[in-house]
Amino acid sequence: SVSQATEDGWTPLSLACARGHLGCAQLLCAHGDRRDVTPAGTPEEVAAREGHAPLAAWLRVSRGWTRVQHLEVLTVEQARALLRGGADI
Repeated sequence: SVSQATEDGWTPLSLACARGHLGCAQLLCAHGDRRDVTPAGTPEEVAAREGHAPLAAWLRVSRGWTRVQHLEVLTVEQARALLRGGADI
């Protein structure tokens, strides 16, 4: 699962946020990753705490978006790869 947490509670999205990977976070959200609270906080909190202001701002703006809305920020190649991989929109 795209939202599968590690043994210590980190999800792929929270790890992407900790490392400041905006494109990766966008891809994970488009694929349906949930924004669950982890031991480190929400993905938005993690990004802000680690100094990744643009990522934290994008997470705030995109809260509540549908998967289709998330697809709009991806490149055509990324969106096609998700759809070929069976992404449920």
